[in-house]
Amino acid sequence: MSYVKYETDIVDYYKVIMEGWPLDVFISPSKINTMKALQTLSAALEPNDNAPPTCKFRALTDAQFIEYQAVRVAKGTQGPGDNQERVHKECSDKGMTCGPYKCQENVEEVDKESGEVGMGKAGKRKRGKENEQAGKSKKPKSKEIVESDQDSN
Repeated sequence: MSYVKYETDIVDYYKVIMEGWPLDVFISPSKINTMKALQTLSAALEPNDNAPPTCKFRALTDAQFIEYQAVRVAKGTQGPGDNQERVHKECSDKGMTCGPYKCQENVEEVDKESGEVGMGKAGKRKRGKENEQAGKSKKPKSKEIVESDQDSN
């Protein structure tokens, strides 16, 4: 659940409000530092002796939601992070091609048939019969089997 942007992420989106929050500040339970505050919150969230919990969400009607928004705007009580766009740092490699398939522009290329030097793009190395005929492919070397002179019994 979003505690920092509660007003926009929860109230505005779902049209519900939290009633009976026992603490002064509406924060995540993981941020609470004292055991007493955690016990107070736990007691408010759990039902006691067949009674409903004192802290719960309540759905707002359309009229209540409009009134809630008007009060919120009048007080100017927007939480931290409300109505703020997140600003990200610009990447240092912006505009550059990244990844395993990037190609280099303007690489000199020699045509095999005519022998002319031209400009082209570097690509992946071709595999197949052409490279085998040119002797570019390496065949795996296997160790030679040497038989021992001693008889094994």
